[in-house]
Amino acid sequence: MDAGIFARQLTEAPGNLTAGISTDPGDIDQIAGARVLSFADADYLTGDAGFEITAPDRSQLQVTILQRALPRT
Repeated sequence: MDAGIFARQLTEAPGNLTAGISTDPGDIDQIAGARVLSFADADYLTGDAGFEITAPDRSQLQVTILQRALPRT
C-alpha cells in the first residue's frame, strides 16, 4: 500500500458523507460544504502524504498519512 494513494482515497470520504452514505445525519451536517485539498494541491512544503479539510465554519483539520514500512519486493 502506498501512503500517497491511501491519502487520495481518504479525500473522497467527505464527499461520500455529503452524498448520504453515512448512517449518522450529524456527520453530514458537520462536513457539508467542506473543501478538501491534498497537501500537494495546497502547496504544503512537505513530503508527507495527507490532506486538509476546511469546514464551512472555517475550522481546519489536517490528516497526515505516515507509512511506517515499505512492502517487500
